[in-house]
Amino acid sequence: MTSKNLLQEYAKSINQLKKECSDAGISEEEFKEMYYDTLNELDRNNENIVPNRRRFNKGYLYLIICNCIKNHV
Repeated sequence: MTSKNLLQEYAKSINQLKKECSDAGISEEEFKEMYYDTLNELDRNNENIVPNRRRFNKGYLYLIICNCIKNHV
């Protein structure tokens, strides 16, 4: 799978998650705040990782956190 395809799949999963959150009564503003807080926490946790590995981990962790948020809602 190419980087472009991965990004498209990621965007699709985020949009689906956003829709599910909206259906569950979470406002768009709450969703954004939760999403950005999660991304910031992932950044803080990965500061000491080698850059290429960090990028890979970050993308992988985004998918994990999306699934966690989805299961929490």
